[in-house]
Amino acid sequence: MSGKAASLTESVIREMTRLALASDAINLAQGFPDFPAPAEVKRAACAAIEADINQYPITWGSPSFRAALTDKYRRDYQMSLDPERQLCVTCGATEAMIAAIIAIADPGDEIIIFEPFYENYGSDAVIAGATPHYVTLHEPDWALNETELAAAFSDRTRAIVLNNPNNPTGKVFSRAELMAIGRLCEKFGVVAISDEIYEHIVYDGARHIPMATIPGMEDRTITVSALSKTYSVTGWRVGWTIAPPAETDAIRRVHDFLTVGAPAPLQEAGAAALRLPASYYTQLADGYQQRRDLMLEILQQAGFRPVRPAGAYYTMTDISALRLGDDQGAARRLVSQARVAAVPGSSFYSRPELGTARLRFSFSKRLETLREAGARLAEWAGREDSRPAADYGGQRPRPAERVAQESPRPAEGTGPGHSRPADGPGKEAHVASVQDASGRAAPAPSAKIYPAARQEKPWGYELIFAAVSDKYAGKVIHVNAGHSLSLQYHREKDETISVLDGEALIEYGPAAGELTEQRFGAGDTIHLPPGVLHRVRAVSDLTFAEASTAGPGWRDDVVRLEDRYGRSGTSAP
Repeated sequence: MSGKAASLTESVIREMTRLALASDAINLAQGFPDFPAPAEVKRAACAAIEADINQYPITWGSPSFRAALTDKYRRDYQMSLDPERQLCVTCGATEAMIAAIIAIADPGDEIIIFEPFYENYGSDAVIAGATPHYVTLHEPDWALNETELAAAFSDRTRAIVLNNPNNPTGKVFSRAELMAIGRLCEKFGVVAISDEIYEHIVYDGARHIPMATIPGMEDRTITVSALSKTYSVTGWRVGWTIAPPAETDAIRRVHDFLTVGAPAPLQEAGAAALRLPASYYTQLADGYQQRRDLMLEILQQAGFRPVRPAGAYYTMTDISALRLGDDQGAARRLVSQARVAAVPGSSFYSRPELGTARLRFSFSKRLETLREAGARLAEWAGREDSRPAADYGGQRPRPAERVAQESPRPAEGTGPGHSRPADGPGKEAHVASVQDASGRAAPAPSAKIYPAARQEKPWGYELIFAAVSDKYAGKVIHVNAGHSLSLQYHREKDETISVLDGEALIEYGPAAGELTEQRFGAGDTIHLPPGVLHRVRAVSDLTFAEASTAGPGWRDDVVRLEDRYGRSGTSAP
């Protein structure tokens, strides 16, 4: 793997989507609608395919689509564009952004990025060989501090990236803020790359002002946008850049070698979308404002403190009052227990500590979907296990004692003392906490620690870490989200499973048709006597310790993990 590739991290938003699918959760993490695109736009796409508009388009965009873009920007913003020299049609705003940065930035250049930021921007700069330089927008209204911004500009600054309206905050930049950015761009010879994909989703009388309409910025702005959000077609991947001719020429060169061209029939449908009447955009904003207001009410009733967005379709939400711990643990607990997915706030910051008390929720869903999410959050908020058993960063006091209910008794004739039926071993399990009054595990007796032997598996890995006196063998098992271990039982061995990190669904019982399913989080333990059928499923990325009866040759006593898991003994994997 190249050093550049190694420096890129997996999208947290897409990771939360996978966890949502694994938990059958409502996905309020990724920003896509669950309602249909306009019927006339879909009909236009079908008509274009039937008309055999299915081959390569002109690389920088079909003439009909570029003409429709020119008309729309003249109509909406009084911008006069040359469709032959100022437009490049791309595979979504994602490609438009990285093509723009590669087109104008050289290695060693700096790119200023406002944070909280959409996660692609910093990675785009890195791929281009440039260095991202972050400037923080300040709560509660995500204000721009002009002094801090001015200090970020230098002779090395090549571009500044802004997202207006902003994802994830919902901030809509004011004319005064845009003019302040413009003055600095002119002073230092900097290009503004303005992602305006949420331009038509604004609330409470807010007005979107394109950066290119600020005096002095018409020749210093690359505007990025796409069909995705305005027309509810996030899977079509049709976007564009608007820029001065010299920058457009550079973007077209990069675009040609990145993707060649955007989908031809969908460009024809896009031309139809861009010609929808003004009433469409009014209804779009009104519909999203209704969803926003419902989402804010839902979150407040569940104990969150959401920030009211002025645009886009997200809210950054303060979770500190709920004492859920940090954002990563809170997001995973929500998706596995409440079955509602959100995005950890730290993923939107260059310094993760700035976002550890925040989650981002999207409300780009039908009202009935949001109401169902609200019902799940309300039910979850009232549950005793809605707070973490583990200590995330020391933010939440640990309970003096946490003991789970004993598992349901097995069916008549299958419990201890009865013969094993054909499809199961005929035993029951006991579930209990192992925490003492401090919230940490009780200290383990002294133990000999054996060298760790990591074994890679298709579903994760095993790390054998200790053995115990003629009784137990211990190991750590990591299971990737969505994977399950096989259904099994031991004829003679006891087994204890302690969840160290993540969320698990553990099925156990006397027979294959009589399994009880229970959720386990960090700090929870289950003891399985010999003969109990059981299977572990990873709701999220899961790490657990397993201690089981061993034969002769094992010495000492069970070793519990140390490090962030709060166990005594050897170090965590």
